[in-house]
Amino acid sequence: MWPLAMLMAGATAETLATVAERIAGAALPRNEREELTGLLVVLAGLRLTRPVVEQVLGRSPMIRDLLSESSIVELWREEGEAKGKAEGEARGEAKGQRAMAQAVLESRFGPLDAAEAAALQAADEPALRALAAHLATASREQIRARLGVA
Repeated sequence: MWPLAMLMAGATAETLATVAERIAGAALPRNEREELTGLLVVLAGLRLTRPVVEQVLGRSPMIRDLLSESSIVELWREEGEAKGKAEGEARGEAKGQRAMAQAVLESRFGPLDAAEAAALQAADEPALRALAAHLATASREQIRARLGVA
């Protein structure tokens, strides 16, 4: 029931700190305190800003420890890691596509001018995929047009 206190009208950072300390000190099995602390964070986020929640809960090593073992926090951690991995892979793939496109273009036309290089670096993944289909056959003017270079 303690985490529900954060849903009450007028819940403050002080309310969060008080409830967190009560959960941390409760005569409950550790896993129950971990889960209650995780639920408290979820519900506190409905009333308080993230920086306030982080600041209040970060003051207590015991609360940080309970949070680190909460299944809710573990789920967020896993989701964050998966998202970060996917974003990193996408950036790496786009970087590889840019490098390949630049190598092909420079082998066909010589060094890229500043506008072409900038446009290639700014191209998003769909634009790079579309460009790849024309690298071997399009004229320099057609490539420039695909890159949006006048």
